[in-house]
Amino acid sequence: MRIHVLGAFGSKYKDKNMVSFLVDDKILLDAGNVLTPLGDKAFDIENILLTHHHLDHIAEVPFLISESFPLRSKPLRIFASLNTIRAMKRFIMNSKIWPDFSVLKLRKNGSFSLQYYEVKIGQIFKIDEYEILPFKSNHIIPTLGFKITSGGKSVIFSGDTYVQENIWKLANDDEQVKSIFIDVSYPARLHDLGEKAKHLSTDVFEEELKKLKRKVKIFVIHVKPTLFDEVKKEIEEIAERLGLDICIPKEGEIISL
Repeated sequence: MRIHVLGAFGSKYKDKNMVSFLVDDKILLDAGNVLTPLGDKAFDIENILLTHHHLDHIAEVPFLISESFPLRSKPLRIFASLNTIRAMKRFIMNSKIWPDFSVLKLRKNGSFSLQYYEVKIGQIFKIDEYEILPFKSNHIIPTLGFKITSGGKSVIFSGDTYVQENIWKLANDDEQVKSIFIDVSYPARLHDLGEKAKHLSTDVFEEELKKLKRKVKIFVIHVKPTLFDEVKKEIEEIAERLGLDICIPKEGEIISL
């Protein structure tokens, strides 16, 4: 499994872009930054997993379907919770803010160009050879994390999150899990903000790591760009203290599991 890091941050500022990961060129996990890094290759994307409907996770869905619409032979499929689907339809793709592509048909085969698929917590579904398990993440709006499995290897994406048990239980119980991508947005001094916004700060993250009973590679994502240097330093210190393999992925990097 290869994961192309298109965007790794919890906002957009200067050279840092919003969260978006492409798995084996087949499945897009969140859509904060797609068109600029991929160019025309973005038009080949057929499947998007959305963790939730905050703007930094959905921002480029409208542009992706708009630009690829004349070229598509297959629909763009969005897999998300019912809450997220309703928000996308009501607030974004509503024929007022942006066209409702779910009612527009492709010229090449007559399929509706944008199709929504509801996924439910704890119910595994498949996209091609990938088994995907949605789980509940702890955020201020209903949010999913995903465990994606293919070829005997699994990766966990937390979605935006705070203190929870699901991530660590999935990693502890499944030796196929090779890596975890987890939201750590704030340095320790902004602990209170993290608690209110339901994002991990580095001090809470360190406590959460004590729930992990086996060593896996951990990628810290969703850092707020203006706080990057501070969070990076604290993450490096945590990795050294706990003897764990933890890093912040670089945008443009391709990670092989």
